[in-house]
Amino acid sequence: MEAIVLVGVGASSRKIEYSTGDLELLDEFTEQMGNLVLYHQLHKKQDSGVSSSQPFNNEDWVKLVDDCLRHFSDYLFLGESPFAEQIGVGEGTNIERGKKAQVRIREAIQSLRPQGERPPEPPPREWFNYVVLHDAYVQGLPNREVAARLFVSEGTFHRVRRHAVRGVAKYLADKALSAS
Repeated sequence: MEAIVLVGVGASSRKIEYSTGDLELLDEFTEQMGNLVLYHQLHKKQDSGVSSSQPFNNEDWVKLVDDCLRHFSDYLFLGESPFAEQIGVGEGTNIERGKKAQVRIREAIQSLRPQGERPPEPPPREWFNYVVLHDAYVQGLPNREVAARLFVSEGTFHRVRRHAVRGVAKYLADKALSAS
């Protein structure tokens, strides 16, 4: 892996220390800047004739994965989505493709699961990405309930969800590229 963005912070001149929310926003900003730099590099490679991993490393891919997560239990939707073809489950009926796509999404969510037994609520921070996606999409719990289980605000829940969706999208893209 190549480091493409580094953001540093010094001591706050206005506060004694940074809050968890401040650090989460900084983390999200850093990741977005990294995606922007990566997207720019991919376009430069594409313009120079070097092959790139499009359509996987861009916001359209993340949005497609997010849309499929939102329809996790709908085999027909998953099977008809361009997602199924892009991850290499293009054969069979729509329902069969949808089931295979759901298995891949479940595998990607599981990749975020830390080692060991799931701790009692509220889980430690390292479990948040997995818990948010698993509970909201695999178990189908409402976002408010998942946020309450984590003892976080809905805003923090959505930041964690966006981060976790990007992780799942990256995992799925890496798997699809390694299979081709």
